[in-house]
Amino acid sequence: MTIKYIYIDDQPESAAKPYARGLEMHEKDLLVQHQQPIEFSAQLRNLRQEDFDGLILDLRLDELKNSTGEVTEYRATALAQELRTRATEKRIKDVPIALLSTDVKFKASFERDDTSHDLFDAVYTKESVLEAGANISQELVCLAKGYKKIDETKGTNRDFVLGLLSLEAENFKFVDPRLGSEFEGERRRFPVHEYARFILRYMLKTSGPLVCEKVLGARLGVDIEGSEDWEKLRDKYFDKCRYEGVFSEAWPRWWMFKVEEAWRSLASKNSTLRGLDARSRVDLLIKKTKLSGLISAEPIDVGYSTKYWTICKGFKKPLDPVDGLLVSALPPEAWQDKNYISIKAALERVGRNDGLKVHPLERDRLSELKEK
Repeated sequence: MTIKYIYIDDQPESAAKPYARGLEMHEKDLLVQHQQPIEFSAQLRNLRQEDFDGLILDLRLDELKNSTGEVTEYRATALAQELRTRATEKRIKDVPIALLSTDVKFKASFERDDTSHDLFDAVYTKESVLEAGANISQELVCLAKGYKKIDETKGTNRDFVLGLLSLEAENFKFVDPRLGSEFEGERRRFPVHEYARFILRYMLKTSGPLVCEKVLGARLGVDIEGSEDWEKLRDKYFDKCRYEGVFSEAWPRWWMFKVEEAWRSLASKNSTLRGLDARSRVDLLIKKTKLSGLISAEPIDVGYSTKYWTICKGFKKPLDPVDGLLVSALPPEAWQDKNYISIKAALERVGRNDGLKVHPLERDRLSELKEK
């Protein structure tokens, strides 16, 4: 089944084609069709008449002349907002919308406008197509299939949302009751993009009930890059913990409550991951699984705790929050984990140019650490 994305960019075909082909080459079922933007009402009319599964937009659609010699007077955010509104009104097909633009444009405009971020299911830089084209292509296909699955699945309320996550009713008790509370008791059908936004933003792109592979490795104490038996451990002993809901093909995640259950079945009913350091966790895993090719993760700095529970946003390495500082960001939801940067990364200003900053409540502490 072909997944068709329309790619709207004011660049001429010769300049936009390499990005379209760079995405298509990694997924045989993915078709990316470039178009230059046209006048706003005509653009909406054309999209309503087209048959497509997703949309890719350049941020700035108002810079270059199109084939008719005109420069359009709107940007991707305006077009995406109108499409979301019309999809809510059932006047146009509800499809995933991805943003694809240069890093310079993002830093100059998009990153400063938090209100527009919810309009897009995914955001990519054109530079990343060359480096991570396979991952981006997989995500685009996954988004289109996920939207279709949500659209075809019947239901409206919180139980429906938890069902989209492939969470069995008997396991509802293991997730925070506030998770999905905005859908509680609802009888009206929300637009597909609202369900998709909730799952992507509040479940898959942050740690909480679900964790990514890096966090899974950190909580098991394992150096996943340096351990030749990591994949064997992950796939044999923690495969039943995998998330199998919407968008799982491109966003592999693991249910943390199931990981802890699997750990207790390996160790003992009274054993908790949080109370052990990395070496103790890995020693126990080796003893129980006979996988000798597991190595415990080394601390970021001398004297750091190895009771890892998160990932340093600066160095992307396992971290015990006790050796970290909160990252400046929007307040997490009740079921989401907080983000941390290690003290070492903060002192060295790692990620500062990419917008990584210490939370205002931590700045006095950081100042004291600098003086020391």
